[in-house]
Amino acid sequence: MDGSRRFLIPTQAGIALRIGVAGLLLTAANHNGPDAGDWVFIIAVTAVSCVPYLVTYFLTQTNPTRGAVAALSAVAVDVYAVLEVIFWPQGPTDGLILVFMPLVILLLVIPIAYLGTTIVQKLRLHGR
Repeated sequence: MDGSRRFLIPTQAGIALRIGVAGLLLTAANHNGPDAGDWVFIIAVTAVSCVPYLVTYFLTQTNPTRGAVAALSAVAVDVYAVLEVIFWPQGPTDGLILVFMPLVILLLVIPIAYLGTTIVQKLRLHGR
């Protein structure tokens, strides 16, 4: 694996995580099996929830280190949200966390991680 492709691993892990969550939702959708409405909803939610990882893919293309750090941060927050909902639920509305987490990742986590990495890279460049 060449150097630039290894930076895409966090992005691929995030997409795989979201596809796995979709599988969990499908199994939990209905005891008799998911109907067509369940399929459409879960596919739509999964497609929307992969948008932050597509953004990290494009960020990785412009600056591999910054994009990979943003993707790793997004995956870390997403994994924590999934664990919180599936293994440590606090109430009946915890499932909404999985729906809104992509928005939080897109608007907060990725920009903060990208900006933080940019600052660290600039400081390291000026420190040499």
